[in-house]
Amino acid sequence: MRFLLWLSLMACLLTGPLLAAQKPADFARARPALELRLRDPSAGNRQDALDELAKFRFPEAVALALPLTADPDARVRLTAFRTLVQLQEEPAVRTAMLKTLQGSISEQTRPLLVAVLGGSADSQSFLQSLNKAAKAQPAVLLHLLAMAEAVGAWSDPAAVRFLQQLSQLDAFPKTLGLQRPVVKGLLYIRLNEAIPVLIDLLGQLEGELQFQVNDHLNKISGENFAFDPAAARKWWLANQEGYRYPSPTALPPPRVPQTEDEGASYYGLRLRARQMIFVMDVSGSMVGLRLQNAKKELIQAIQKLPPKAQFNLVFFNNKVHVWSAKLIEATPEAKKQAVSLIENLSAGGNTHTYDALRAALELKVETIYLLTDGQPTGGQIVQTDGILTAIRTQNRLQASAIYTIGLAPGLDTGTFSKFLQSLAEQNHGQYRKVE
Repeated sequence: MRFLLWLSLMACLLTGPLLAAQKPADFARARPALELRLRDPSAGNRQDALDELAKFRFPEAVALALPLTADPDARVRLTAFRTLVQLQEEPAVRTAMLKTLQGSISEQTRPLLVAVLGGSADSQSFLQSLNKAAKAQPAVLLHLLAMAEAVGAWSDPAAVRFLQQLSQLDAFPKTLGLQRPVVKGLLYIRLNEAIPVLIDLLGQLEGELQFQVNDHLNKISGENFAFDPAAARKWWLANQEGYRYPSPTALPPPRVPQTEDEGASYYGLRLRARQMIFVMDVSGSMVGLRLQNAKKELIQAIQKLPPKAQFNLVFFNNKVHVWSAKLIEATPEAKKQAVSLIENLSAGGNTHTYDALRAALELKVETIYLLTDGQPTGGQIVQTDGILTAIRTQNRLQASAIYTIGLAPGLDTGTFSKFLQSLAEQNHGQYRKVE
């Protein structure tokens, strides 16, 4: 017992100077050395300096930590974010952060969003101000999107809180650009805190993202929730105490048969979106058997679409033909009209890929399926790098998933294959090679 008392006394003596070091005068003395260490060539030394900085919970310390949220080293970036979260626990620091953000949000100050929304303090009033700012300035959503992507690889409860707060914004239900990084981050962060957030989202989302959340919850539970958030909440209530998040290689075996119908697919890609556009190349190189097979594949996909789905068709060569000015519900009559149009297609002309993609994006759809057999040869933008940049910019907040299907695209290392792969990867989709 005496030994334990001695340990307690020593702990108090050791932590006493640490607490005293948080005085403004001590921070002023420590600051020059900290600034040098924060610029040290060694990433480990920069991390150590950030850990030391977190002890000085003054508004001035925030200015030192902020630049390192853009550090070239990912470990330093994460440490900088954690430091900001720790600093905002001091009310005076949090107040200063909020004042900065309410003045204006910029690329330099937006990491403060993570600290404020990821902290444990109540952020409802700040969320309300963000809602107003997002309506008046669309750039605010872009800042939130960038931070959602940043914390998606950050396995920490503060990251979960930040993503959960984003899901409560007014813009979230109608902004795929926010929904995708929030869902991606929560699926990646394998912490128990993420599970109830995912369960809530299961009842809010539609299309592909809802499928992703449902599949993930099924895998980590061994159950089959069939998109029912009430069933998922019941499971979590019964199992949350003592639950250990399984690693990807140690998932529990399914206890309930998976009865989901395979449904519609297109070149092996499951059609899970609620809204989709099929963009099909009908240039001269598609003449013959290649076009016939492409018609057959598209027809079977449309015929299997569920009634709740909405779709459209875009065909392109040196011109772009959009079937409908708006999305069409997948009724039997609509499917019949689409099939008739497809059956009468003929091939010829050049390949104006960018023009077709732009037309599809203008319809603001959840998912785009691009089928083509050759590099762009005309249109407003012909160079593949230029197309990638333009589409990525136009699709940043809209976040339509672009799936690419290359017909006989050649070597994987070839320019055409790499273009289709990059187009899909940069826009939330997948690349499918068809010989």
